[in-house]
Amino acid sequence: MKGLEGDVQSAVIKYLAMRHDVKFCMVMTRGKLRGAGGRMYTLGKLHPDMPEGQDLAISDVIGMMSDGRLLVVEVKRPGERPTDAQYRLMYMVAMSGGVAFWSNSVTQMPEFMRISNEMRP
Repeated sequence: MKGLEGDVQSAVIKYLAMRHDVKFCMVMTRGKLRGAGGRMYTLGKLHPDMPEGQDLAISDVIGMMSDGRLLVVEVKRPGERPTDAQYRLMYMVAMSGGVAFWSNSVTQMPEFMRISNEMRP
């Protein structure tokens, strides 16, 4: 099962949890859930009344830096890239002063965090 997105995600969460500059982080579950009576629910979906053009996706990991900045990390299995909607969210967070990037390996994390801290407002 090496190379699965869940393996990368677990390693990313463990790495972020060890950092003194990350206040908290958590995995945002996406997918489908069967509820009572067999009804299917979609998790991680934006509200249907969002204005047109607001097609965003929530990142796999969200959190907060110790200085209060929003942290979002899109996790991908090796060889995959974020969708356009995922890029739009990362761009919006970064342009608002937050920390946003995507990763397909925990070995990328120290460099991404170093760059993010250098770009602090």
